[in-house]
Order: sequence, then structure tokens, then C-alpha cells
Amino acid sequence: MASLEECASEFKRLAAEPGSTAEDFATLDAAIEELEEPTSVMLLADVRVEVARRAERAGRPAEALAECNRALKSWPENCDALLLRGSLRRALGELELAESDWLVALDHARAAVADYVGDEEEEEEGEDWEEDPVCRSQVCAGLAAQHELALLLSQLGRHAEADAHLTQLGMEFKLSPALMEWPTAKSQAAKAEPLKTVVLAKGQKRPLDTMELCGGGDIDADAPVAVLDGILSDSLIRRLLEAFKGDAPFWTEHGYPTGHFFSYLRQLPASDEAECRKSLMDELMETLRPLVEERTPQLLAGWGAKGAAKGSAKGGKGKREQPNTEVASVTGEGMRMGWAEWWCHSRPLDGGHQLHFDLDEASLPQPGSKRKSTVRSPAVSTILYLSLPDSKGDLPDSKGDLPEFSPAELGGPTVVLDQRLGDRKLAERAWLVPSRRVHGGRLCLFDGSLLHGVLPGKPQIAREKSAVAAAATAAAPAPPRRLTLMIGWWPADEKPPKAARSNGPPFAPCMREPSAPKGAKSKNIDFSREALWPTQLLASQSPEPAEEPATAPLAVQLQRLSPAWVQVSGDPAGDARADAAGKRGDDTATTSCPATNRLSANATCDSLAGGLALPADALEEVNFFGRWFIPSAEAIDEEILGAV
Repeated sequence: MASLEECASEFKRLAAEPGSTAEDFATLDAAIEELEEPTSVMLLADVRVEVARRAERAGRPAEALAECNRALKSWPENCDALLLRGSLRRALGELELAESDWLVALDHARAAVADYVGDEEEEEEGEDWEEDPVCRSQVCAGLAAQHELALLLSQLGRHAEADAHLTQLGMEFKLSPALMEWPTAKSQAAKAEPLKTVVLAKGQKRPLDTMELCGGGDIDADAPVAVLDGILSDSLIRRLLEAFKGDAPFWTEHGYPTGHFFSYLRQLPASDEAECRKSLMDELMETLRPLVEERTPQLLAGWGAKGAAKGSAKGGKGKREQPNTEVASVTGEGMRMGWAEWWCHSRPLDGGHQLHFDLDEASLPQPGSKRKSTVRSPAVSTILYLSLPDSKGDLPDSKGDLPEFSPAELGGPTVVLDQRLGDRKLAERAWLVPSRRVHGGRLCLFDGSLLHGVLPGKPQIAREKSAVAAAATAAAPAPPRRLTLMIGWWPADEKPPKAARSNGPPFAPCMREPSAPKGAKSKNIDFSREALWPTQLLASQSPEPAEEPATAPLAVQLQRLSPAWVQVSGDPAGDARADAAGKRGDDTATTSCPATNRLSANATCDSLAGGLALPADALEEVNFFGRWFIPSAEAIDEEILGAV
């Protein structure tokens, strides 16, 4: 490769190929360094950022951080490198440094646009920043950095600053501060008194874990969300942890993390007869199914009179309609589950999962289709929290005792909102479910049609400096992971979700469980040998002695938070007015302000945001993660169903 053009072409090829190796990029890196062209430093930085991204996705944060630093050494103004380094620093708990990186990225993006706006020669020649791919890339990365900055500020409770950035991003609504803010020592102390009690089914009592309550909410006995602790036997947990530990075949043979969602669909047995030989997944489904069926009527109670109120004028009971799209509903009385769609995720503790609906994706309307479609969700969705202490997973000992490790919070909480696809309005209520380490596992059950996600967790800020330094070295042990196994439960008397045509690769939603190992090959996944994960999870095993959970399942009370969404205030004084009104008990107060005050041209807003808004034309090119902030009440529906 003797020219910059050849190097750029090679970089484009390597970046598009998932199987490109570190050696491939190292060779390209060395070739670019030998070039004497001034603009080669930009290409060199782009190569190093791509290497950093791949290292970050592969769970090697130390390597990713080092490559970001190399990229910035080559080109200090590279916004992509600053964006990624900020995310890596946030994960390390270095929040001030993360904030600084994102602010610098935003400043560089603004400067890139200003160079065009203020350059009379380029204006005379008719050149625009949008026609410069480097400038456009800087602007897109700057917008992403501003979004990450707004999220961090919101979770730190700095809402006036966050709202200034959100206004410049064109956001109109955000999740309530009561949901977004990380708990502080002061707020936790306020929750500790008085101590409450949970009354259990068998007359047992235990102190309610006040860490699991959201301040300011009300206990909601009719919530479409339930949480049970201590549901699995030690033997079952021990085998699940073995099957889903960090280097287990399930992850490696699926090439996890993948760029798209995949799941498996299984039909549940019609009878309750016990089988002599069962697989691990058989045992898990057999344990969870009665818990789900018992609580389904309560979880779906909102589909009664309440559900009808949520529908459109055209929709019937429990249905919301719009052109060519109908959202199906079910009731829970006497329901028997006949199908289970399951999938699993392993993520860093501070990682989140954007707000979404569990859906039969084959039922979604297809682009350009005029056929009326019925969008379907499982009757009930469940989340089983099974987090691991480190990347390989220290397993329980022979007595079944789970290993002790810190922190107690296993990542951010699950948030469930009283909002269904097709409502075309925002939820009024929300519930937070902490993903905590509990002996016997924690199970969250909720109405499968509800909007839900995982809020980004709080990094371990209070680390010793030596611990932070160790985490930045390649020799540092991998941090704990947030491991969850999700199941969508579909009624036996209804049509199951449409199964995928094959079980991959490529992997897709609702694949049939493989009955035998496959021998398929993929460029980036080695299937030349038999796949091992079905042997661990799906193969029949010799029955172990019957073992019940150590204790009866414990029902955890959750508090309802309302409102779930609030308006973004373009007027920074609005937050102070709302706080004062709240102390007076004025329910009519709002943090919203006239639309004229929400424009990015507002001098006070721009001052808090550190400068002018970036061009709105680039917003369509940036996919903001999370949906914690949205530009309109219909934004989530329109994104999934398409604008109608």
C-alpha cells in the first residue's frame, strides 16, 4: 500500500469484515505511519478507533482505552475517540474524566462546523459542512457525546445542565428524575425508616429490603409487575451458572455479543407428568411455569376496564388501533402457557438496555406493505437475574453456597412502564426492579406487552486509586457481569410466534432449539466442530435427587413512581420552580416552558450547554441509545411501527 487512497480502501474493507484480525489492522497501522501526507493522521486515528471499538465489544476495556489514547495522539481532535474513551472512563467510575471527554468532543464538533460557517472563501465557493465527510463524522460523534453527557448529568442529578443539552438535541420528554437519578447516601438513609414487613403466602415474614424501594412512590398491590426471590434450588443455579459463565460455549458459539437479537422457541409439554430424563432448560421451565401461570391474572388485570381506557376511540377492549396495525391483547384468567421464547444477555454492570417491547417480530408491519397486521406480545415476560462474579464465573461450592462478591447491586435496575405499543401516549406509572444478588435467584414477572428496559448502572466510583489503575491494565481481572435470562410466555390456546426458518448462523429471533449439534461454518464463528452449548442446555441428563429451593419464594413489594415521563425544560429556571412547587404540594406545577424558550437559540440554554447547538440536519444520522429521552410522545411507537 503505497498511497493514502489505497490505505483508505483497505481500511474500509477491514472495517466491514467482522473476521478482520488484530494483525490485519496492525499491518495497516504501520503502513499509514510510513506515509508523509498531512491528512494521514486522520486515517490513522480512524483505524485505531476501530480497533478500540472491537476490543471494547470483546470485553477488553484496557486494550480499548489504550487504542483510544493512540488515536488521540495521532489526531487530538478525533471526536469518535473522545466519545469512546468517555464511555470507557465512565465504566471505570472516572466520571469527571468521562464528562471532560464528552465536553471536548462536543467543542471539537462545534469548531468543525464553525470553520465552514466563518470561512468566507468556502462560503463563496458554495461548500457546506455537510459535503465534508470528516466534518460530518465529527458532528455525528459530537451529537452522540452530547447525548451521553446528558445521560450522565441526569443520573448525577444535574438536571438543569442535562436539560440544556437535551433541548439542543431536540428532545421534548425524558424519564422522570426519580427514575434516572442514582441513589445517594442521603436518599438511602431517608428510605431506611421506617422498616416495613412483607407478608408471605405461608405466613412467613421478613423485613422488606428498603434498598428495593423507590423514594416518593406508593406501594402498588395491583401492579402489572411482580418480583419473587429464592425461586431456584442450589443445584439448578449451580448448573445454570456453569452453562452461562463468561467463557461458556453458549457465548462463544453464538459470537456474542452479536449485532442483532436472537432467541429460541420451545413448545411446553401439555401435561404435568414428570419425565425420567430432563434437560437443564426442561428443569428451568418446569420450575418457572407454575409461578408464571399463578400470577398471570394479576399481571394482566389492567386489560379490564383500565385496559379499555388506554385504547383509542376506535379500538375495542384492550386494543389500540391505527391504520393497518392492530395491537393484540389477552386476558389472564385460567391461562395455560404453551410456548416459551428464551434468550440471554451478559453485560457490564454499568451497561443498560434501551426501552423496548417484547414482540413477535414477524408480526411487525413490513415497510411498504398495505396489509393490516396484528402486532403480538407474549402474555407474560420474565427476567431471571443470575449474575456472575467475574468473567469466568466462580461457581457455588459443593454445599451450594453462592460466592460472595461486591457490589451487591448487579448492574442497573430494570424499569417497567405502564405503556404499550400503539398507545401513542406516554406512561403515567413506572416500577423499578433492582437486579440484586439473591440466594436462589430473583425473578421479575410483568405484563409482556409493557415497555421496559435496563437503566445504566452506577459505576463503582468509590474505588481506591490503585484499583482504578489496576483496572486500566491488561492484567486486571475482568469485572463482574450482569447475567439475565429472559423468557416470553405465550398461551397454549393461541398461535405461537412465527419460528425462524433455521437455527443459524446467521442467528435470528424465535429459532427452533437444535435437536442435534450442527456442522455449519461461518467466517467469524467456528462451527467446524460440533456445537457444545446444546449438550449443556438441551440434552437429556440423568435425573438428580429432587431438591427444593432453600426457602419458599419471597414476594418483594415494589413502589409505583408517577409520573414516569416529564417534559424537558428549555428554561433552566424551570427546574428550580418545579422543586419549589413540589415542596408546596402544588400538583399543577410543571417543568415545561413555552416552545420559544425551548429553542436552542435561547442564550441561557446555550450558556449551560457550553455553546450553540450542532446542526439539526445530522440528528437523523445518529442512533441515540436508550430511549431515555425522546423528541415526541409518539416517537417510540413511530420508530417501531413506522410513522402513520
